[in-house]
Amino acid sequence: MNYKRLEELNNLRQSGALTEEEFQREKQKLFEKESGSTDSGIPFNLSESAYLGLMNFVFLVPTVGWILSIIAWVIGKDKSAKIDEQGKNLVNFMISYALYGLIFFCSILMIIGLVFFPFAIFVGILVLVLPIIGGIKGLNGETFRYPLTIEFVR
Repeated sequence: MNYKRLEELNNLRQSGALTEEEFQREKQKLFEKESGSTDSGIPFNLSESAYLGLMNFVFLVPTVGWILSIIAWVIGKDKSAKIDEQGKNLVNFMISYALYGLIFFCSILMIIGLVFFPFAIFVGILVLVLPIIGGIKGLNGETFRYPLTIEFVR
């Protein structure tokens, strides 16, 4: 316990520089730091960086990953600006790459697609690799803006 800091806070409270509410809030921060538990409000008591990584990695879950990523964003967007930013990046990524896939699929049906087929394979690989890169960046506490993404959600 940091008794010196607690004493400083108490002196500030007694001198009127801190209100009772501010004193209690700062004292609580000291106790949380001491116990090692900081409740940031992020779901599952994860750190912000772990939650950012999870949002990206969960996208790779077959069939429902995109839904889980959106749910993770909606649940955590009010808890952190970085979570909100990463969620928007993920949604823009999903919409953009779905459109690219639709364009490639339609072009393949029209025979012109034989030229676009290698690009479709490339986009498919990106859909698998980019969430991994985003997850690693998230674990480092950074947001990741997916390349070739159209900004639909701001």
